[in-house]
Amino acid sequence: NSLRKTSTSWLGKILLGILIIPFVIWGIGDIFRGVTSTTLAEVGDREISPVEFQRDYNNQINSLSSRLGRQITPQEARTLGITQNVLQNTISRTAVDIHADELGLGMSDEAIAEIIQSEPSFQNAEGAFDPQNFQAFLRNSNLSEQNFVALQRGEMIRGQIMSALSRGAYVPDTLLNAVNHHRNDERAITYFVLDKDAVPAVPTPDETVLKAWFEENKARYKAPEYRKVGVLALTQEAVKDTITLSDADLQAYFETQKDQFNQPERRKLQQLVFPDRAAADEAYKKLEAGEDFVELGKSIGMTDADIALGEFTMSDMADKTLAEAAFALDEGGYSAPVESFSTVIVRAEQVTAGESKSFEDIKDEVRDRLALDRALDEIQSLYDTVEDERAAGADVRGAASKLNLQFAEYTIDRNGSSAEDQPVEDLAGNREAIQTIFTGDVGIENNPVQAGEGYLFIDVLEVIPERDRTLEEVRAKVVEAWIEQETRTQLRARAEELVEKGKAGSDLEALANEREGVEVKTASGLKRVAPAPQGLPPSAISLAFTMTQNGYGTVQMPDGLSQAVFQLTGIKEAPALDDAQAKALRDEIRQGLGVDILTQYVAGLQNDYGVQINSEAISQLTNQ
Repeated sequence: NSLRKTSTSWLGKILLGILIIPFVIWGIGDIFRGVTSTTLAEVGDREISPVEFQRDYNNQINSLSSRLGRQITPQEARTLGITQNVLQNTISRTAVDIHADELGLGMSDEAIAEIIQSEPSFQNAEGAFDPQNFQAFLRNSNLSEQNFVALQRGEMIRGQIMSALSRGAYVPDTLLNAVNHHRNDERAITYFVLDKDAVPAVPTPDETVLKAWFEENKARYKAPEYRKVGVLALTQEAVKDTITLSDADLQAYFETQKDQFNQPERRKLQQLVFPDRAAADEAYKKLEAGEDFVELGKSIGMTDADIALGEFTMSDMADKTLAEAAFALDEGGYSAPVESFSTVIVRAEQVTAGESKSFEDIKDEVRDRLALDRALDEIQSLYDTVEDERAAGADVRGAASKLNLQFAEYTIDRNGSSAEDQPVEDLAGNREAIQTIFTGDVGIENNPVQAGEGYLFIDVLEVIPERDRTLEEVRAKVVEAWIEQETRTQLRARAEELVEKGKAGSDLEALANEREGVEVKTASGLKRVAPAPQGLPPSAISLAFTMTQNGYGTVQMPDGLSQAVFQLTGIKEAPALDDAQAKALRDEIRQGLGVDILTQYVAGLQNDYGVQINSEAISQLTNQ
């Protein structure tokens, strides 16, 4: 029972997130076909096999895909760092297993059997263990009973160690009170903001100053490595121009998709909702006598949001009776009481007439849509043809030319930008394409890259190394940056001058009035762990907690071009915790300390046993 409680407690969640990849029971297929026995990592003298690693890797992929409602791509897996996460968890788990063996820890077959039999997934409708459910699970998971029992045994033994370590965390009153004050002490400030116009406009620097500043900051303007690439695009947009369509094709498509091209009538509707028909009839009489629809709704307790039903086409409305009543009204008209999900009166606040288009009116639009549809069907056939051409020795440019497909050259950096610092169309948002470009080389054939429902074939044509730009290449940017920096410096100096005046006894309002149009504001209830309000930067709160009552300070605002001057006007200590609050906070701190203990424990084991990793084998196994 204690083990089962541990698995559902905060400790179980800690183990899940930090140390132990959970046993995920869904979607484990034949994942090991073609995998060699190469060791992926070693902890001490214990090896981590491809089978063990890839089981955990696939479990992570399946678990995340299930939560997202779709299969995540290898590119997304790399971005999320799943490989490193799984590897670290597997190494941590192995280290704990070694230590458990050294301690002689174990769990009897009877205890494991009891845990398995109490698992709800394996029970029948009466709550009894059902061997058929259990065997079906094993078949679906591609696991033997022996392997499943071994996995559960290991998880329970590790849970014993982790539970024993983490439960030893002690939280003294001194720490409890310190955390309470850190979280719940409050400060109040009064402040105003100086913008860049509070200092004289900074003139363009002379050449000597500009050159000196550029030399000091030359690294900021370094041209990154660029790659010149040739791209054959097999996307719907690219392929649609190769599709030949007759007028008969277009006419037939138009007839089958006519509803998509026409714009149906739309109505913005309001409603009054009543508890029964009698109340609705009474309200209808008032409307007939001239009472305003909205005012009547408010008189029966409805708000504007309650009255506004929304904008709909007739087919959008789930209740067909209500739809028929609503769409029979003139603009501004209201219905008699309607028995819908409730008894309602509906009003047509606004009517937008529908639009019916003829084939000739939208022939070009029809052509475009049909070409896109046909292009999707054509992409796979063209993909195979392009691959055949490349297999015969053609480069991407040659294949595009022979097949009359779209080909373009781009110069691009690792951020997807051109030499003009503009996003490169078709490539900037495709991280897999960028990775292919910058891991490939001139003369190396790259695998096609997914692009939506199509593909990109990419050849690296030239590698342009990073270099220092000259001042003339970036003069405008350098001048702008120098002026901005100098403005910030002068603005900071002006703000510090006002702070010194405040410390000398000047009132904050008087300081603000030195510049016309400056508004004095207040911010109260500021806490160290809460977001800064009203656009103030976090540094304002940090500084406020270092100041004494009525002290003055200044911080740069988030825009980097304005400066806040403020006075600390209130200090409020956190109230003492009641018993329930103290217990909740003590438990939270204890959990955090438990995480620290577990983290240090596992790190110590890894250091003692030693860890070796075969990065090349892992990359091959995960196609990275």
